[in-house]
Amino acid sequence: MAPRPAHPHEDPHEDPDDDALDDEGPSAADLDRFGDATVTCRSCGRVLYDDADTCPACLEPTSRASRPPAWLLIVLAALLIGLLAPIILPFF
Repeated sequence: MAPRPAHPHEDPHEDPDDDALDDEGPSAADLDRFGDATVTCRSCGRVLYDDADTCPACLEPTSRASRPPAWLLIVLAALLIGLLAPIILPFF
């Protein structure tokens, strides 16, 4: 029996299991293979794998560990004001 001729608009070398590239998030095959461990980017809302360090769309870090905690910034600002106040206040 002769092989069935390919459709004229079909690439005979194309993998039929290969989904079209989807830049909007993980494919269904990837979710089946790796599980549905995804997170949503806080900045742009894109669906990402949970092990991604940054969002490829907006380059926003995906975890809070890469940013200093808010309490640390407040403490540093208070120390800076406390150290600079005695230097600046005598001039007023």
